[in-house]
Amino acid sequence: MRRLFGLLVALAVLVAALAVADIVVRHRVQSAIASRIEATVPGSHATVRIDSFPFVGRVVASGRVPQITADVTDVHADGLRFSRIDLTIHNLKVSRHQLTHGKVQALSISRGRVVAVVPQAEISAAVHTPLQLTAGHAQVNGRRAPATVDVAGGRLALVAPGLPALSVGIPELDILPCVSSARVVDRAVRLSCRFHRLPGFLSGRSFGV
Repeated sequence: MRRLFGLLVALAVLVAALAVADIVVRHRVQSAIASRIEATVPGSHATVRIDSFPFVGRVVASGRVPQITADVTDVHADGLRFSRIDLTIHNLKVSRHQLTHGKVQALSISRGRVVAVVPQAEISAAVHTPLQLTAGHAQVNGRRAPATVDVAGGRLALVAPGLPALSVGIPELDILPCVSSARVVDRAVRLSCRFHRLPGFLSGRSFGV
């Protein structure tokens, strides 16, 4: 009985040790990706989360990570500030060959989504026009009208009947792989897009484990 109890204790300790090791490796990869994002966008702050437990065992067995999220704040580029850019990446495929060398290298994804928020103050500064935004509406110099946002040619254009046409360039960023739609929300413009290719901060990169 004592021997069986001892074996059970040893097994429990082993399982706990493996779980801790798995968490440590996952944290290292998360930190490496976040550091890469912050290096790509100086001054930003990135929080990366890998939704996979176990992480190492699943990656070794399937070569895939079910989901990665990256929440990036204080993004400044080409004179425009995003209050936040959030990415969700599904079914990330990684190189098994690189795993044998202690590295995680991204190969492809099944799909992803990005949402970016530009505060109204940033748009006002960019177009040199006092601007107030509420859900679906814009107000300029006391005049308020329903507003929509068109996205074309790397620019977003605020369209509101009776108000001046306002246009802002969209910076090219690894963490903003595309913009296909936009809408006016309270005190901001919200950009979004779905994509199927690796975003730049993952493409061609290997992260040590």
